[in-house]
Amino acid sequence: MRITYQSIIGIIIGIGFIIGGLSGEYVLAGTNSPELLIIAGVVILIADLYYMFFYNKN
Repeated sequence: MRITYQSIIGIIIGIGFIIGGLSGEYVLAGTNSPELLIIAGVVILIADLYYMFFYNKN
């Protein structure tokens, strides 16, 4: 497993999107939908976790 700053920042952004969508105060731009913001956060989080655990094998 190789942890990079890019992965950490992506995980923080993904968690921020999820928390913002769950609070209901933030929405995905252009859609006015907190549910899509949550989905975007989950996709970013999964992509960065995948990158950390599987892509960078050294």
